[in-house]
Amino acid sequence: MLLFSATFEDSVWGFAEKVVPDPNIIRLRREEETLDTIKQFYILCSEEEEKFSARCDLYGGLTVAQAMIFCRVRSRTTGDVTIYR
Repeated sequence: MLLFSATFEDSVWGFAEKVVPDPNIIRLRREEETLDTIKQFYILCSEEEEKFSARCDLYGGLTVAQAMIFCRVRSRTTGDVTIYR
């Protein structure tokens, strides 16, 4: 199991500890969080329809293996990606 996040709430850590009792954890120092070879950008969206459209556009130009998209609300994002497929 792989978990990626800029922040983890205590509930996520609790879940992870139950699923993987002896995990390998990799944490980066602030200066190691970005690489010159990785492109990072953000898209500001004011409405839900814009967010869905932005995610569809991103996945239209990239494969899932090429991208990691962070969203604030997982349940809504998961539903949108399922609809997009």
